[in-house]
Amino acid sequence: MPIEQQSNTLGFGLSGLLFVLAIAMQLETLFPREGKTVETPLPQSQPPQPAEPLTAEIAVQQTPAASTAPNAAATTPLIQPPIAVTPIIHPIIQDTDSYAVATPPPPSVVQAPEDILTKFAASPLGLVFTAPPGTGKTCTELGYLAKLFELYPDAIVRVVSRKQDSFLGLASVPRCVELIDPEFETFFAAITWVHSILHQRLAMPINQRGGFQTQPVRQVISDYYSTANSLTQQRKYRDRWEEAKAKLGDINTLGREVNVSAVIDTHSFNTAALGVSDGNIRDCLNIAALGKITRDGAGREDGGYGSIYKAINNKLVVDDDTLRQQLLKRDLPPLQQQSDRTGQPVLFTTMGTPRLLLLPDLRWAETYQLPREVLKRLANKLGTTLPEENAA
Repeated sequence: MPIEQQSNTLGFGLSGLLFVLAIAMQLETLFPREGKTVETPLPQSQPPQPAEPLTAEIAVQQTPAASTAPNAAATTPLIQPPIAVTPIIHPIIQDTDSYAVATPPPPSVVQAPEDILTKFAASPLGLVFTAPPGTGKTCTELGYLAKLFELYPDAIVRVVSRKQDSFLGLASVPRCVELIDPEFETFFAAITWVHSILHQRLAMPINQRGGFQTQPVRQVISDYYSTANSLTQQRKYRDRWEEAKAKLGDINTLGREVNVSAVIDTHSFNTAALGVSDGNIRDCLNIAALGKITRDGAGREDGGYGSIYKAINNKLVVDDDTLRQQLLKRDLPPLQQQSDRTGQPVLFTTMGTPRLLLLPDLRWAETYQLPREVLKRLANKLGTTLPEENAA
């Protein structure tokens, strides 16, 4: 064969061999042999991102579902996009009508934001409400009594007052609510009564006092300022008045040990008239000073914030000058503005750290009546019976 023809034949043979090899390599790429993994490089335009911290939600989202297909391992990409799952978020406070408070609300839900009435009712210390007329003092005191009986249905409460009020229906229980007579005999008798219960309880061994926790004894003394002022000015009552203050001092200083205390409402905060030494005011008494300005249609104003100013400025009540200025200059003015808009009283309390807060609307207490069963239980403890004609 001529050399030129041999050369052409060899060229065609090499070309055919290269063509066959190319076809074989393409088939190998499209149909890899079993057990061989094809590496797929990451796109250069999207560099790998740092991994997120693993949480339960992310772990669930990034776990691929198991496949039952025979060739699943060969067809499933190594990196899968996470399943788009929208997590269900449960807010701590849900803004929904289902949380709205009923109108008018029952005593169990009518509370200041920190539930100050419950704290007053649960405390064994004596309680002093001090405020001028027109500031919501009566409603606040009635709200306190409602909460007291709600917490402790076996509470023993008596009231002496210069006004004929119902006091949540307590007036229907014989010997429970009594008017202060011109000779002040009911006033002296009331202090003597609660003082005797105090010493009866103190005489009991400590290991037998457990039941007192749920059986508080409270002597409510209404209109205390006018009574104390009258007794102070009349010389004939001097000795009995001094004796009554000494007993009241015992009640206020020792009563917390056996859950016996006095609840006093007064127009003016006078520590000397409460029988408590100056250094023991904060340890023996919870002070609740109220302020509000009430305006009628004729433009007449009642109330004011004098009791709050006097209580805060009393260094025996607030002994820190910085705190005193903070209460008077920073905390009180915005609460006064809110009170003017809403009609809610401002309350200064010494329970815990002395502070100011806005009370809720407590006008429901003016007409609220204690359950008849509570009144019957109280009548039994006072040694009397609730008349049938006063049944609800």
